[in-house]
Amino acid sequence: LRAAEYFAEQLDTYGLEAHLDQFTTYRSAPLRGDLRILTPETMDIACEACGHIVSTSDIGIEADLIFVGPGAPADYENKDVRGRIVLTDITSGPARPEKARIAVDHQAAGIIFINMGPPEHHNIPMGAIKSVWGNPTRASMAEIPQIPAIGITRADGDRLNALCGRGRVHIRMIAQASRDWGPLPQTWGRLQGGASNGDVLIVGGHFDAWEPGMSDNAAGNALILELAERIYPLRDQLKRDIIFAFWNGHEIGEIVGSTWFLDTHWDEIDERGIAYFNVDSVGFTRTSHFETASTTELIRFHQDVESRVLGSPAHRKKLTRGNEQPFIPIGLPSLEGSYRYSEQQIAAWNGAGGGWWWHSMADTLDKVDSERYRQTRGIYAGYILEMCMRPILPFNYADVAENLKDRIMQVDQHYAMDLPVDAFCDAAESLMNRISDEPNPVDPDRFNHTLKRLSRILMPVFETFGGRYDQDRVAHPALSSPIPILHELQDYLDLPEDDEQRHLMDTELLRGRNQLSDTLRRATEEIYRGLA
Repeated sequence: LRAAEYFAEQLDTYGLEAHLDQFTTYRSAPLRGDLRILTPETMDIACEACGHIVSTSDIGIEADLIFVGPGAPADYENKDVRGRIVLTDITSGPARPEKARIAVDHQAAGIIFINMGPPEHHNIPMGAIKSVWGNPTRASMAEIPQIPAIGITRADGDRLNALCGRGRVHIRMIAQASRDWGPLPQTWGRLQGGASNGDVLIVGGHFDAWEPGMSDNAAGNALILELAERIYPLRDQLKRDIIFAFWNGHEIGEIVGSTWFLDTHWDEIDERGIAYFNVDSVGFTRTSHFETASTTELIRFHQDVESRVLGSPAHRKKLTRGNEQPFIPIGLPSLEGSYRYSEQQIAAWNGAGGGWWWHSMADTLDKVDSERYRQTRGIYAGYILEMCMRPILPFNYADVAENLKDRIMQVDQHYAMDLPVDAFCDAAESLMNRISDEPNPVDPDRFNHTLKRLSRILMPVFETFGGRYDQDRVAHPALSSPIPILHELQDYLDLPEDDEQRHLMDTELLRGRNQLSDTLRRATEEIYRGLA
């Protein structure tokens, strides 16, 4: 609560309209973790319980241990893990909650996560296994993995893995965590643009962290405060409002705060929201390059800003739902950027892309570099000012059209859909040409309305599995498919033509195809209405 109050006090001092909210959430905190090898030797191993787990008794559970590598479904082939405790590496494969869900599907009795990073760093990973974004519903509550879970160091994980390779390993594990419904505070402040029509950009980052959490995400919180303070004096030049937010429940609730904010402010975000910029884990020390993860319509926008600030565009990758990104289902173009490590450094750290200290007690202030922090502040300031000062929103839907066409073609090779994507590509090209011809139109709201409507129409269907009014679970495999709602296509193709499951999937896939067609036609019509 004190941290939330501090943010509100600072925003108020800068001149923003500060809000401190209290909301009820399903939360969890690790309490106790113990691990002892019983066979083939006796040894106690340091560990930490995960959040959102099924707690063992004080006596714990005894079971054989089996190593399942990265913990993906394929890693369980030819392994009987029923009643056993699985040992998995968090360096690669599915995200931690998905690893736990897969273990539950295979009837494992417990799960142990081996930390990333080299073995000489004896830090224990901290984290939760709740696979549901935001507060659960009656339906999604059942998707939270019900299993005891702990984390151990890389060195201890390597030791256990080696023992498993030589024969039977029997262990006793105690894992306990609280799980309850209770209040959480979070803060946000609104900077009103002097030339704003009420449209709003959201800039946010989580402030709850695994202690001490200097890089993840105290540095991000400081950056948001500095951006709010430095941009406020420029408010008269802003054509949009800006919400600066400090989300709670990122770690102990799985993206609870920002998801609650979206659910609670749905109407305004739907009507007035233009984009979301996430600020997380900024200023890593000894990094090699800046990297931006973005949705497609923002690529040219952010690369133009980066070219002016850095001298060249940053490395770009497709934005995924692996971080604080709850605004994609409603259709807000989104991005996040930070300095990252080289592939060589990540390999030397055994895949620890966020630093070997990530989510551990080793995330201390020395992991933040002041110069990288300053550079990141300049880049985000450029993103925000450019987004809020341009008369027309800098979204490129010709790029989106080409991206969708490529993804549709990947599916068409196996399942012909005959979608009206060419008509949408032509319309998007016409829209971008008209905007290029009128960089300072008399009525920019006409173009901006069309651009916002396009993101609301396209993103929920092409970038999510659950659609506009839901949040996909963490690391849902459908989200890595070219078209998420058709992610089971390969399963369909692998079935015999006379199989009943294939007949059932015929209807599902056809209805998915119809949804895609309808979405493309609606987007095309929206463009021509805007051009009329």
